[in-house]
Amino acid sequence: MRMMYKVMLLGAVLLGSCLFGASGMSAQPRLVMLDSFDFGTVVPPYNNEAKNVLKADIDVSNVGDSVLIVTSIRVQCGCTVASMNADTIPPGETRKLQLEVTLFQGNGTLEKYVTVFTNEPNARAHALHFKVDIQRALQLGSGFLAFNTTTVGTPTVAQLTVFVNQLKGATISVTPVTKGLSVMPKTGVKIEAKGSVDFFFSYIPTVAGTFSVNLELNSDVPGYEKIELMGYGTAD
Repeated sequence: MRMMYKVMLLGAVLLGSCLFGASGMSAQPRLVMLDSFDFGTVVPPYNNEAKNVLKADIDVSNVGDSVLIVTSIRVQCGCTVASMNADTIPPGETRKLQLEVTLFQGNGTLEKYVTVFTNEPNARAHALHFKVDIQRALQLGSGFLAFNTTTVGTPTVAQLTVFVNQLKGATISVTPVTKGLSVMPKTGVKIEAKGSVDFFFSYIPTVAGTFSVNLELNSDVPGYEKIELMGYGTAD
């Protein structure tokens, strides 16, 4: 009888140990966050650096029963910066994934991924897809003038296309700053809504080597009142 009691007691101790061990082994973190985020449509100005950067805070929650550790965050391109306000998240708590996106100068849709890596055993990587539709009211075909290669004393030309994407027309003026630089058509060009115009520039280099010119574009489009541009070329 005493022996049976000892066996039963030992069995109970072993069973309790197994249950405790299994419970301890099952405790694990579990990350919950958005799969996608849409910034919507933005109409950024040309010459305001701060307004060409979008920011968002994305909730990152731990719905598991042990501490979630963020081991790394990877972005898809240099236009994106992503960081966490804390790299450990206790069970039942939420932290912020801080996202900054620098917009390109053109129009169109920007789509990228940010991947968060954690210590979650069954899903170590969690990807967030984000997008933004960029609609600039005024768009330049290039950020600078590219002159054809020429010889000293021979005119060389460059072209710049200006697009108006807003729902009303715009008046554009281009003023050469560098002496000897000329432009056609003349200032005060009216462009219809959703239209465009080509400006042609002429310059005669006086010395051999690489040359540069300066010009200024002015418009009545809010945020695009003054745009400073440069042009480059080579003379033999």
